[in-house]
Parts: sequence; C-alpha cells; structure tokens
Amino acid sequence: MPKSPKARKESSKREREEGRMSEEGLNPFRKSSRTERSPSRCEETNQSKEIEEKIETVLREIKEDMAGIVEESRARRKELAAAREKEGEQEREDMLKSSEVRKESSKREREEGRTSKEGKNPLRNSSRTRRSPNRSQEENQSKEMDKEMKTTMIREMREEIKTLRKELAAVREENGELRKELATVREEMRGREEKGQLEKADWMKRMEMIEEKMEQREKKERKNNVIITGIGAISGNVERGVEEWLDFESITPKWSLIWSNPYRFEWAASGIIRDPFLPCIHSECLAASPRQ
Repeated sequence: MPKSPKARKESSKREREEGRMSEEGLNPFRKSSRTERSPSRCEETNQSKEIEEKIETVLREIKEDMAGIVEESRARRKELAAAREKEGEQEREDMLKSSEVRKESSKREREEGRTSKEGKNPLRNSSRTRRSPNRSQEENQSKEMDKEMKTTMIREMREEIKTLRKELAAVREENGELRKELATVREEMRGREEKGQLEKADWMKRMEMIEEKMEQREKKERKNNVIITGIGAISGNVERGVEEWLDFESITPKWSLIWSNPYRFEWAASGIIRDPFLPCIHSECLAASPRQ
C-alpha cells in the first residue's frame, strides 16, 4: 500500500534527526573513521609488489612464448625449404618422365601410323580422340616449367657475367696502376744510371787532371831535386858548377845529382842506365856515380 503523506513526513523527519545525531557524534551505530579507512600503506605496498611480480611473470611467459614461436617458425621455414627442394626434385623427375613418355608415345604413334597405312590396325583412333585434356594440361605445364627454368638460368648466367665483368675491370685497373708504377721505377732507374755515368765521367776527368798535375809536380821536383847545404867542395865558381850540372841534367834527365854529404855529390838513378861517356861536373861525381 502506498504511504500516506503524514507517514512520509515522519520518515523524513527521522532521517534528518539521524543525520544530525551522526554529525554531532550521538549515533552509536555509526561506523568509526578507522573502520571506514582503506587498508594500510603496508598492505598497499604489498599489493603493488604482487602486481609487479605478476607483470614480470607475465612478461617472462610472453618472452618464452615468443622464443618458442621464433624457433617454431625457423623449423617451419626449414621444413618448407626441404619440401620445396623435394617438390623441385619431383618436378624434375616428372619432367624427365614426361619427356620419356612423350618419346614412347611418339614411337607408338609412328608404329601405329605405319600399321594403319599398311591396313593392319583398322580400329586406330583418330588424332582428335587420341589426346586427352589431361595430357594437354601436362604438356602446357611442362612447357611453362621449361620456360621458367630457362629464364632463371639465363638470369643467373647474366648476373654471373656482370660480376665477372666487374672483377675483370678491377683487375685491369690494378694492372694499369702496376704498369704506371713500373714505368716510374724504370724512369727513376734510368735517371740514376745517367747520373751515375755523369758522375763517373766527372770523376775520370778529375782523376786525369790530378794525374796531369802530379806529373807536372814530378817534373818540377826532378828539375829542382838539388839541395845544396854547403858549396865549399865545388872547385872553381859556384855558378859555373851549377850550369854544368843543369847541362848534364838536360842531356840525361833520368839522372840527378844530390848533395848527400857536406863535401860530396852523388848520382841518383831513376831506371835508365847511365852513359859513362857523358861529361860530369867534378871528378868526385864520377867516383860516386854507378857503373855498369
């Protein structure tokens, strides 16, 4: 039954009074602030740690699952590669078999044609009924496979040719560089040889000049090979004795007088035998001169 307006007013008054009493703390049945509070901080930290651990475990499981998936994908790829290789081998075998079958069928057709011409095979089928659609499809597939194989082989050969051309170009460049280096080395060697020859010629000229100078010095020394420390032993005038000696030296240039003792001249031979009939300066010279 619906409430009357009086009952409604009374219920509203009671609710208001209960609210006031609860605000003033006069409601003993009202819950305390401690009971209304959320769980303590330690419980919150524990809950957060548990949540983090759960997240870590989930991530680990996900990683393990991903690793397993990767391994499975690798295994599947290997299996697919092996299956493809087997399919390729089977296709090759089928191609060989189809070629053999074609040869056999062509032989049979030739034999049947011969027998039909001779009239021995009246029940031979016509050329239209001879070929079935399956055979035509197989032939078309085999032709397509042959074309694909040829195209792939041609592409591979072209790629190999390109790589070989690149390698040949690199080798040619290296050979050109080596040839240039050899040319430079040869030019350097030629320049060094020319320099060495020029230096040798210069040294030979210098040696010749030195030899000429030495000969001139020897000639001068031979002319000036008289040392007079005391001239009291020469009889007569000193100038006359020196002139006679110079005349003798001009006649026999390979003999020279040397003042060995303070009172005596001596002959100094240089490889030529003295002529005993040539004049001399003093009697002591003849006594001291070498004889044959």
